[in-house]
Amino acid sequence: MPARVPGPALDPSTAWSPLSLFRLFFSSSVVQRLVDNTNANALMRSQAGKKCVWKELTGREFYIFLAMTILSAVVHVAHVLDYWLKEGPYDFPFAAENMSQERFEAILWSLHLSDPEEDEENERKRNTTEYDRLFKIKPLYTDISAACKAHFQPYRNISIDDRMVAFKVMEPHMRDQPIKWGYKLLVLADSSTAYIWNFSVCTGESESTAGRGLSYSSVMDLLPLPLLGQGYTLFVDKLHTLPSLRICSRKTLAVVGPLEKIKSAFHRRS
Repeated sequence: MPARVPGPALDPSTAWSPLSLFRLFFSSSVVQRLVDNTNANALMRSQAGKKCVWKELTGREFYIFLAMTILSAVVHVAHVLDYWLKEGPYDFPFAAENMSQERFEAILWSLHLSDPEEDEENERKRNTTEYDRLFKIKPLYTDISAACKAHFQPYRNISIDDRMVAFKVMEPHMRDQPIKWGYKLLVLADSSTAYIWNFSVCTGESESTAGRGLSYSSVMDLLPLPLLGQGYTLFVDKLHTLPSLRICSRKTLAVVGPLEKIKSAFHRRS
């Protein structure tokens, strides 16, 4: 008995555009918050004596900045300046017609997701249990995580596994993964579609607050059982196969693992 009808939770009568679908996961409210925090950060940098030519960022400009960032992730060139070339071998009219290279770099250097003043408060808690290592990404992190759960209900079979987000200068190094360097995520995905329904960023903490270890908490933190409902089958590898998980979840879902063939198939789909 799932909590909702499995599948996308979207109105089929609505004429969805790429932008409207994007805004489901990158909402207008969080965009405005990122714009406000970026403007506040640029002001703080200027007051601190940083050489930064800045004019106030608008929501429209931020969407252009996002579009150019996505373009740079999909289309790779030898140098960032090549996106603004107006002649061969590259021709990207969108960049040159909508935002100068200097403005793009100014936004990039001042970009800030969290409130800079609240950052300082969090920094004062460093080396204490109240310090939040993910604080600077929380506005976007929590918004996208909530959207992933709101707009889709998984089918019967789900899987928990790790996922690497490529980043060149970031640890950890995952030798057996297709992407070896980057941010490590733990994801709960629908097995039939590979849709990521929930995720968490690994912070390197060795023990959970519950005291049962990372293998236990990584699974239970990704499983808000009331939102899922009952009757699900969870596929995991040996890292997440624990007797305590079987005991605590047996009334709601079946835990199956380790199944390396299923894990390999999951990686091929994703």
